[in-house]
Amino acid sequence: MKRLFALSIVALLAGFVTAQNDVAEQASAAYQSGDYDRSVQLYEFLLVEGIQDGAVYYNLGNAYFQAGDNGRALVNYRRAQNLSPRDPDVNANMAFIRARRLDLQGDEAGFVESLAVLTSGILTPAELAWIVFLLWALWFGVLCVAILRENWRDILRAPLLLLGVVLLAGLLLLGSRLYINASTQPAVVVRSTVAVMSGPGEEYLEIFEIHEAAELRLWETRGEWIRFALPDGRQGWITLQSVELV
Repeated sequence: MKRLFALSIVALLAGFVTAQNDVAEQASAAYQSGDYDRSVQLYEFLLVEGIQDGAVYYNLGNAYFQAGDNGRALVNYRRAQNLSPRDPDVNANMAFIRARRLDLQGDEAGFVESLAVLTSGILTPAELAWIVFLLWALWFGVLCVAILRENWRDILRAPLLLLGVVLLAGLLLLGSRLYINASTQPAVVVRSTVAVMSGPGEEYLEIFEIHEAAELRLWETRGEWIRFALPDGRQGWITLQSVELV
């Protein structure tokens, strides 16, 4: 009985995977035929079904781009980068959209934000955490040897100092990534033009405009309004429907 139950579960899983593969093939075929709206729908369906794969986000970004939706294309390229930070195609397409958008955004203004950006296109937070852990283990091992072997202390002093500096740098980079991920939410503007208000409502003063594919960080939510900050430090309020979270 147990064996029959196990075989049934395996058959169901196999059927589920086959169905997902069929949807992926249909999405790719729709994209190749130029039916980008249909391709978007099918790739979005895969994500709703729980698929978390960099290739799916990348293909969805391509479909949105071909459909003329640069904002949602950039959102999905960034999601793909979170899973595959070293993928050259993902990074190239992100750079292409950023160069085309109306809002030419500069580097992050804050020190912590600037540190976080340094590794965002190279390592995932988990990979960075493993590197820091290995550095700590190596530094601690060298320290133990220096303590236990008195005649090796002079030889190990310089390597121990160098490892300590590298470990400290790794901790700063990891801490910045974790802090930014925990304290703010990255988002991308998905409307062509959005009025930025001085407060959470249309009765407040309009202070400037931002455009499709502008990248920002969410700091506060009040009803349907969000307070955000741009990389250059400018802040304001826009409607939540104007953006899509990364």
